[in-house]
Amino acid sequence: MMVIAQRTRDAVSVVGSAVALGAFIHNLYGYVENLQRPGVLILAFSLSLVIALFYDIKDGLGRVSLVRAMATVVTFALGLVAAHWLHDLYSQMMLDIAQIPGSEEVFGADYFHAIKNRVVGYGACFGAGVAITRVITHKTIVALLVKGLVRPEHRPTLCPCCQQPVNV
Repeated sequence: MMVIAQRTRDAVSVVGSAVALGAFIHNLYGYVENLQRPGVLILAFSLSLVIALFYDIKDGLGRVSLVRAMATVVTFALGLVAAHWLHDLYSQMMLDIAQIPGSEEVFGADYFHAIKNRVVGYGACFGAGVAITRVITHKTIVALLVKGLVRPEHRPTLCPCCQQPVNV
């Protein structure tokens, strides 16, 4: 059995992080491509990734923390795919509702005009897509990446409940 050196694993981690960040940026711009001026949404969605990354590195900049950060970027990139799908579904549903005769009287003029606004729903669909993806895949991605990219002697003790590094 071939043992891969930790330096090689570190190099793979750096390349993997760059690829994951590139995928996040690509998916982010694809998600907001239909908007005329998407800068504010791009900033807000990127800021949510930065906040999640700060949470991953709160215990220090060790190998496991950086691999966890890479897993978070992967999760956000996958979350944007889910968000895009959710927003397409949401937009189609809102268009169908707007075409129902009498829907303006049922919802009121303010809500009816909001339904027809194509900007509505981007933030909620992003939040839902990332949350669903994080709940379903994040622990698995972290476990696979830590097992593959960090040698056992470089792994800290993990809490059995939440898998966060524990300082013993």
